[in-house]
Amino acid sequence: MQKAAKKTTVKEKKMQKNDFMRVVICCVVVCGFIYTMISQQIRISAIRNETEACEREIAKQEQIYAELKEKAKDNSTDEFYEEKARDEGYVRSDETVFIVGN
Repeated sequence: MQKAAKKTTVKEKKMQKNDFMRVVICCVVVCGFIYTMISQQIRISAIRNETEACEREIAKQEQIYAELKEKAKDNSTDEFYEEKARDEGYVRSDETVFIVGN
């Protein structure tokens, strides 16, 4: 009877050892899963911040583009070219130039 009792205790010890290993393995798997989730959340947050920064830069560049487009539209008129030519000292052929000196 004692041998039967020893066999069950050896079997019980093996089962306890196996159960302990299963618990350890489950804990490792769960910790790995949690680590992966946290690292992915951090990465997603960083990418989201970068995306927002890029969207702000795009909006800024679109505003600059609109201003330059409007300026280019104004610069393509005859009045603009005439004003620039007068700034350089050019006159029309039918105009008389007076030079005032001291």
